[in-house]
Amino acid sequence: MINTLTKSGLNFTLLPNRRTLTTELIIPYIAGLNGKNIQTICCLERFKYTRQYQK
Repeated sequence: MINTLTKSGLNFTLLPNRRTLTTELIIPYIAGLNGKNIQTICCLERFKYTRQYQK
C-alpha cells in the first residue's frame, strides 16, 4: 500500500503507530490529570491509563 502511494506521486505522511502515540501523548496527558509525572511505566499502569482515556 505504501509503495503504491509513493509510486503515485501523492504527498502523504505516515502517522506513528498507536503504541507510540499512546506512550508520547495519551499516557502523559492522563498522568497529568492525575497529578503524576511519569518517566517510566509498567504494562499494568499503561492499561489503567488507556482505560481512563477511553472513558
